[in-house]
Amino acid sequence: MPVFGLLYGDESEYVRRSVANHLNDLSCGHADLALAPVRCWPDAQAATTGRLVRHGLRTLVKCGRPGALELLGLAPATLETDGPVLDRTHVPFGGSVRFSATIRNACVQNARLAIDWVVHHGGVNGSQSAKTFKLTTALSLWTGRPQ
Repeated sequence: MPVFGLLYGDESEYVRRSVANHLNDLSCGHADLALAPVRCWPDAQAATTGRLVRHGLRTLVKCGRPGALELLGLAPATLETDGPVLDRTHVPFGGSVRFSATIRNACVQNARLAIDWVVHHGGVNGSQSAKTFKLTTALSLWTGRPQ
């Protein structure tokens, strides 16, 4: 996509946001085409470009697409988890639920993580649909001890 390469570094936030939205739209049906131009950008981690990349690849990140996670510096990690622990298992209409979890890095290297949570909504016909929410991103964990 040569046009993305010409516009991703534009001085206008409006133009850069438009590039990000187009990347996201493209990623819905053609993930590899959306990832290809971003891999060629030498300053993909620069402040304005990084923001564009995160916004443009947001759907692929929600889906856990490895190429998108890698471009954002989110590599696979070995984690130990306790939870989530919910304060209730059924939430009435208009109600709320609290949850907690502990996540530990089981490796000796720092890990950058994207942590999402998924809510399954019950439908009238008994079916369920899932909605993914972002909890936190770029959390660096290291539980090892210096040697």
